[in-house]
Amino acid sequence: MSRLPPAERLPLAVRKNIRDDWENKREDFQNKLSDVLGTEWTLKDISPIALYPYAEEGYAKERLGSCIENYVDSAIYNLKYFIERYGEDGKSELNSICHAHSLIIDLDDRPEGERVSYCGVIVKEDGVLAIVFSERNLGVNIGSALETQGLLSALNAAPPAPGSAAPMNFAARNSVRRDYDPQIEETRKSFADMLERPDIVLCPNLEANFEKIKAAAEKKGSEVRSDWEVNIGAFTRMYFEGLRSQMRYQKFDDDDMLREGFNEAA
Repeated sequence: MSRLPPAERLPLAVRKNIRDDWENKREDFQNKLSDVLGTEWTLKDISPIALYPYAEEGYAKERLGSCIENYVDSAIYNLKYFIERYGEDGKSELNSICHAHSLIIDLDDRPEGERVSYCGVIVKEDGVLAIVFSERNLGVNIGSALETQGLLSALNAAPPAPGSAAPMNFAARNSVRRDYDPQIEETRKSFADMLERPDIVLCPNLEANFEKIKAAAEKKGSEVRSDWEVNIGAFTRMYFEGLRSQMRYQKFDDDDMLREGFNEAA
């Protein structure tokens, strides 16, 4: 669907609803959004006159202000849940990726195969976080627009933040923070004790492996599991733990000749 021009004039009843249920409450919602995300965000880029031409008969057409209010209220609720799940690091990443710190509601005009069925979320090229709706679906499934899985997908697909050189996407970075970083020192120390080599270093090659797995996953007929990004931290740690188990089975902790051979070779 091509974009429609903004409405030149709205019916009086719709204008009143926008004033009462959206414009009079916008500042409060903006403050709530900013509080949840820990920095100043704006809702001023949400444009009722740009949305009205997409409204079908019924709720969105007759009560556009209430519709916008419900979108934003649901978005704030879902963002709270996202931050509860992904913590301060997740919040910081969201603020970095969505660097415009602006939440909007917009038509999903991406290529047909990429569009949402009813509603969803994307991060635009300019760092704007956008609740998007498909053709004829403004006001449909409002509560699911910023659900965690959709937001996670949007952050993964988002353009890198200005100045960012991070090669891994949000899901992979979060997996490393959650499932690799907190536990890997204990694993490293167990290798150090077993091999009597206190300065041993574990090299996970996370970024290089991410790029290789990503390339393999994008090939036609790929057998790479679909959840590899959210598990890269845990799987990488488990490889080290598996090696440790095998070395213990081979009695590296008891056999000084095995230890000597390993330490000479590695």
